[in-house]
Amino acid sequence: MFSDEFQNLKVLSWCTHQAHLTATEEQSEEEKVWRQNFLAIPDNNELFELVQ
Repeated sequence: MFSDEFQNLKVLSWCTHQAHLTATEEQSEEEKVWRQNFLAIPDNNELFELVQ
């Protein structure tokens, strides 16, 4: 149960972050680093594929 809630929080974190990006921010070096760090966390790469 905790795992499902944790997964939901990760998806919410990703979606919220993406929703607030501007076109310029999306291409920024800071965004590239944020995305790399997010995807480096176990299971986040799979979640990324699901929410795309």
